[in-house]
Amino acid sequence: MMDLSDTNPHFASFKRAAARHVFQGKVGRKIKPWASKITNDKDILCKLPSSQISRGRLAELCESSDVPIESCFLAIMAWGGQRMDHARLAWDQRKDWTADLSHLRHKANLSRSEAYQVVKKLRTRGSLPGLRPGYFTKLVFFLCPKHDGYVMDQWIAKSVNLICGEALIKLDGDFVSDDNSPQVYEQFCQIIDTIGIALGFGGPEVEERLFSKGGTKPGEWRRYVKANWKLVFKQ
Repeated sequence: MMDLSDTNPHFASFKRAAARHVFQGKVGRKIKPWASKITNDKDILCKLPSSQISRGRLAELCESSDVPIESCFLAIMAWGGQRMDHARLAWDQRKDWTADLSHLRHKANLSRSEAYQVVKKLRTRGSLPGLRPGYFTKLVFFLCPKHDGYVMDQWIAKSVNLICGEALIKLDGDFVSDDNSPQVYEQFCQIIDTIGIALGFGGPEVEERLFSKGGTKPGEWRRYVKANWKLVFKQ
């Protein structure tokens, strides 16, 4: 059983950092300028904002029936800071993923593990080249109506493993492995929900706090993960 008490030094440190967390606001690339380097389709680009956007605004965009799935895909990748060459690889395969990703948007009763399996299958058959789990779970989170399938990128995965004290989520070096199953993803999401209950936060709020802040001035929790990850897991 996961120890969510102050006797667990990693959870205690996260609890302190979470209380002082400053929310992201607008992050990532400027959506339309970034997307226009991938496509010149005016019907897709006209649905995109020109500026950076917040997590909440991106969720609203993906919920809008007026916004095509291709626009949602580009907005999610831009918000997440995806590399242009990787985004182009996936964009070139869009005929293979538009129907499946649209399915995520319109199936409110789809569980998060089922949604993960949909996107993982696309990845396995080569329809989402350039998108490891850290990026394809962004599609799960923003496209699924309940927004309860959390982003499983390296920093959130490392955070969950650190707080749990075991390597539940497999990593290939600093990347989340494609070998993680839908069952592992569900467990990952349940852990985030459980942490949220313990701290009085919603799951998306916990996820953002676990991600913390990167860059040249990393957030308090990101600094903690960097300092302790290799000490615990010997990587």
